[in-house]
Amino acid sequence: MRADSIWKQCLTNFQLKRPYTYLLLVVLLCLPLNGYKLYAQQNCTKKTVVIFGNGMFTDFDKALEGYNLLRRTVRFDGVDKALEADSKNVQYNLAYNDNEFFAAQFYNVVRQKLNSQTQLFWHWLANKETWPDWFRDLFIQFSAENSTPEYVRDTDLQAHVNLYKTYLNEGSRVIIVSHSQGNFYANNAYNILSLQGFGENIGNVQVATPVSFIAAGGNHYTTFEDDDIMNSVRRLQGCLQPNMGPYGHLIDKNNGHSIVAYMTIPPSRVQIMRDIKLVGGEIKYPCPTTSQPLSGRARLSGIGDVTVNFGGQTYSYHMILSRPRDVPIMPFTVTCGQKFEMGVNYIYPYSPGYNWGEYHIYFLESDEWPYSILHPNPNASVRVVSMPQGCISGIPSDRSWHCMNLPNQTNISHKWVFEAVCN
Repeated sequence: MRADSIWKQCLTNFQLKRPYTYLLLVVLLCLPLNGYKLYAQQNCTKKTVVIFGNGMFTDFDKALEGYNLLRRTVRFDGVDKALEADSKNVQYNLAYNDNEFFAAQFYNVVRQKLNSQTQLFWHWLANKETWPDWFRDLFIQFSAENSTPEYVRDTDLQAHVNLYKTYLNEGSRVIIVSHSQGNFYANNAYNILSLQGFGENIGNVQVATPVSFIAAGGNHYTTFEDDDIMNSVRRLQGCLQPNMGPYGHLIDKNNGHSIVAYMTIPPSRVQIMRDIKLVGGEIKYPCPTTSQPLSGRARLSGIGDVTVNFGGQTYSYHMILSRPRDVPIMPFTVTCGQKFEMGVNYIYPYSPGYNWGEYHIYFLESDEWPYSILHPNPNASVRVVSMPQGCISGIPSDRSWHCMNLPNQTNISHKWVFEAVCN
């Protein structure tokens, strides 16, 4: 497809409401994707980077305090050791933004009238029946003038994407822990980077989230029932429902929204740390091994007549348990993460002294024991995705599988699905 056609299709599919707001997103989303995964082929770092994305009403110093609080909590609660066997391989950073979304913009308009009683603002937004007339009129006017507010500042978003790509291109995976309006940035950054091939390498844990969905997937978020700001946003435009009790005001007397409240109160702290660990178990390292070809060989042994469809070839032979070397070796080539199938059509012809049939599958590197797995990656292995009922994994489980006590004089058709795994 020609470059101008790609741009035309992308711009057609991308429904712009305010082109100047989303120009950066269009540029990043529409660029050709080839070459975005620029790995250091021999120096894949394979680390986990936890990055804090700050919320509204946060200058850089306060954002840095939130970052340090997150880092200390991850370490103190032992989450770093759950993410990496060596906690030194967990790094931390800050993705800072200083833009303000709808609720903050409206707050700045209202606070001049409230003088020192600014806490009434969040109370009113969360409880519509208490609105004074002047507040209601101002809200209607402001809503009409700001029907599509700008939640994301282009320069900040670009800086976030560049920060994440720096780590991803080194082979590290990224977990974004975003708070408040930082969740808008996290969603947008994920959408951009997933189209560049990094969707499986980025996870997101959202705190006090004003969004209606988490772009990175999953249900990893925490919002207090008494978070006045989120209750206000939910009333104004809709967002994810609260999933944590009314604990915010125990720490944050003003509006129950601060990152300090979320990271300090035990129930929310435990949930956030749990979500970080869960995300760590879901995302992968963006290392070059995912595209390396791996050569391997498989062999069957057992008793009976067998036809095997494997690696695009068909093998037929008569197996005698005492002479497994007579069975041909079946070569194949895969890549890390690739699933591959083996079909086994088996019949055990009755023989005196044997009342059952059996066969065994091995993935091997040489003709001698111990059978090891795939080249050229010494850390590669094979896992079974699905196996016939009644068959079992051997020891070690990534090298052999066994089907035994098969009925004699019976045609059996088995389908196996395996996957090449790179550690």
